[in-house]
Amino acid sequence: MAQLEFLIGVAIVDGLLLALIQGLTIVGIIARNWRK
Repeated sequence: MAQLEFLIGVAIVDGLLLALIQGLTIVGIIARNWRK
C-alpha cells in the first residue's frame, strides 16, 4: 500500500509539473504574440 501511495504522489507531482510547464509555454506564446 505504501508503494501505491508513493506512485500516486509521484503521478500527482508529475502532473502538476507538466501543467506548470504547459502553462508557462502558453503564457510565453501569448506574450510573444501580444508584443507584435
